[in-house]
Amino acid sequence: MTGQEFAAWIMELIEKYSFVAGAGERPRRGYFQSGNNSKGGRQAIDYHLTLDTAKELAMVESNDKGRQARKYFIECEWKVLEVASGTKQPQLENQLPAIVEKACDFASWRLANENQQHTMTLVGSAAHPGDEELSRNIAFLIKKRLYARLAVIAKDLLRKNTQAEAVSDLILRWSPTKNSGSRNLPDVG
Repeated sequence: MTGQEFAAWIMELIEKYSFVAGAGERPRRGYFQSGNNSKGGRQAIDYHLTLDTAKELAMVESNDKGRQARKYFIECEWKVLEVASGTKQPQLENQLPAIVEKACDFASWRLANENQQHTMTLVGSAAHPGDEELSRNIAFLIKKRLYARLAVIAKDLLRKNTQAEAVSDLILRWSPTKNSGSRNLPDVG
């Protein structure tokens, strides 16, 4: 990737995920620029990402490395929960396996966040004070409903003896379509 390609790629992601440029304070979801490096007569800009921003970018990449990052962070969170409780969590009959539950949570969060950003982009300059708060509340409701839909799909796949890791992968790739359900999930491979 050339420097120009990287600059276009990072700026697109910064805009898409609403990362905040840091000034004096360091935001949790943000980045910082420094630009005094000269390369071939052009001034290069170095981007310094916060840890939360780097994690989020790693998890939203739709490639093998992104999938690996999502699995890693889900597993880390599960281990923290086990350590915090002092024991492994028993699997209740109607409860999703932890890796599937986290995949449903992440996928519903990602889709709701994309919807909120799309909505605010459409509203644009016609926005009124308080619209962003309303948009966040709607995004939370959408997340909740998407999570419920994904949990139903996951339970259906698990009842068909699909491995929890395969269900997790499918849930992370799921996207809603009109009248969608498990029909628009890719085949388990």
